[in-house]
Amino acid sequence: RRAAGRLVAPWLRMWDVASSARVDSFAAISEHVRRRIGRYYHRDAEVIYPPVDDVLFEAPLPRGGGDYFLSVGAAAPNKRLDLTIEAFRRLGLPLVVVGAGAGAERLRRLAPPNVSFFGWSTDEDLIALYQRARALVFPGYDDFGLTPLEAAALGRPTIAFAGGGALETVVSHRAGSGATGVLFDAQTADGLVAGVREFLEVESEFDPVRLRAHAARFARRECRERLADFLAQSGQGKAVRRC
Repeated sequence: RRAAGRLVAPWLRMWDVASSARVDSFAAISEHVRRRIGRYYHRDAEVIYPPVDDVLFEAPLPRGGGDYFLSVGAAAPNKRLDLTIEAFRRLGLPLVVVGAGAGAERLRRLAPPNVSFFGWSTDEDLIALYQRARALVFPGYDDFGLTPLEAAALGRPTIAFAGGGALETVVSHRAGSGATGVLFDAQTADGLVAGVREFLEVESEFDPVRLRAHAARFARRECRERLADFLAQSGQGKAVRRC
């Protein structure tokens, strides 16, 4: 499969770039993706952020601190769950992992006693898990990264790798007002350990009301309005009614 992939990849890239010329308008889920569209297709794109589910804004905000750190998402390589588990092995702090995937069982077997696995949860259970967490841990490199905004909508900050879409959804406490989390620079276990320790020093600075206000900028109504405007400007007026 690798050999076949190397043979056909150049042709597929040329076809992809050539076919992009027939696209009327591009939409991107983040500025990070918008820059990549410009780099490869030499076209601009409208950024339309994916929405945070409205039900999260209806849940009560937590009072007081949480009991554990939280990881949410599929056990895919880019999510770097392996990095998270190794970091918390060193820290010895409680970590709850929500999600599943091809590598989840192997990671479960290797995890220390302070790491608990929940598999996939119902919406109600996931909301409760967010509310009882101290912070979300997000060490992956994503095009957007919705879970930091889900955490913020429920009043919880995020400790995230400073790369990809997280730079648009997490406001570092070093930036001053409006902080929603801590960003760490090195995508390694050492980097995450440093990020968690930095968070422990500033944990009291994160206000649940302010966190929810930040997430509201990515609410479904905002996405719907931007999508409707994009479709109207692209000449797809009939599609606006289906937004």
